[in-house]
Amino acid sequence: MLTYLDHICIIPKWEQASIAAAIGFRQLSYRKVKNEMHKTSLQSLQEMLPLPATAKWPEGVWDIEGLAHGTMSLQLFTPRGSDHQTPHEQDELYLVVSGRAQFSHMAETTQVAAGDALFVPAGDEHRFSQISDDFITWVVFWGPEGGETEKAQP
Repeated sequence: MLTYLDHICIIPKWEQASIAAAIGFRQLSYRKVKNEMHKTSLQSLQEMLPLPATAKWPEGVWDIEGLAHGTMSLQLFTPRGSDHQTPHEQDELYLVVSGRAQFSHMAETTQVAAGDALFVPAGDEHRFSQISDDFITWVVFWGPEGGETEKAQP
C-alpha cells in the first residue's frame, strides 16, 4: 500500500518501487489493510488513476488493485494511449464496464465493448488497441503461477 496525499492506493507489488521513485517517496508502507466488507467501488478506484508514469507505462499507470484475497486480485484497468502490458503469471478474466476497444489475444483480434467478458490463460500474449476514451474494465487474476489446468473429462 502506498499512501499518496489523502488517498490510499493499492498498487501491484511489481509497480511499487518504480512509482515511489517517480513521485519521490522516501517511505513506503506495506501494511495490509483489513477490509471487513470486501468491497471496493469503480468510482473510488478511478479517482486514483492515473498513477505516476513508469518506464513500462510512460503515459501513466492505468491499473489499480481494489481487492485481494489468497491468489485472487481484482483490479480496475482503464488504459489510455497504448496498452503496454506483458503476459501475466496467473489466469485472468476481463469484465468490460464501458467503452470499446480492439482486443488481441495470441493471433486473434476482436472488438470488445461494455458487457463483454474475456478469458486469458496465464502466459498468453494479449493487449487492447484502438481504445475509446471511456474504456473501463475490471480484471480478475487468480490461481497458481502458470495458470490452472483443465479438468479431466470423465
